Amino acid sequence: MLEYLWLWITIAILLLFILIAIISMVISSHILKKNLTQIKESNDKIDVILARQFDNYSKILDHLKKAKLNPMDLEPFLVNDLLPKKEDPMSYKQQFSYDLHDRLVLLLKLSTTIDKKVELTQLENQAKEIYENLLSARRVYNSMVSIFNKNLISFPLNIANSFLKLSKEQFFEIDIYKFDHTDN
Repeated sequence: MLEYLWLWITIAILLLFILIAIISMVISSHILKKNLTQIKESNDKIDVILARQFDNYSKILDHLKKAKLNPMDLEPFLVNDLLPKKEDPMSYKQQFSYDLHDRLVLLLKLSTTIDKKVELTQLENQAKEIYENLLSARRVYNSMVSIFNKNLISFPLNIANSFLKLSKEQFFEIDIYKFDHTDN
């Protein structure tokens, strides 16, 4: 009878370890999926901010066209680019952000040559605010990506990842420089 008791205890301990492993896998996969959801939400916020930045850029460009500037001065600023889509890789969004910001800074420098109307000044201030929002969204996104990428290689989440086959996410890197168009 005593020998069967040890057998039952051993089986109970093995079942307990298996149960703990299963619970750990479920929790780990839930954590990784939650991280991915947070990254997607942050990515969506970046998309919205880039769309606002693009819209603001178009409005400033329209105001400068109405100011009767030399059309050749505005030629490099005419927009032929398409906004990034949600399925585009982060590298495309980074390049779009670089290009749009550089164009916007140059366009705002060009706007100093005309008499400013109140609405144009408001659009310039809005451009600065949108850029600050983009920097903030970038910090949130990158912190989520950092947490996710660390989770992929930490125990026991890495075991769950071996079943889920998730890969590291790319950071959103943009130059952080002062949004000042008055410097030469």
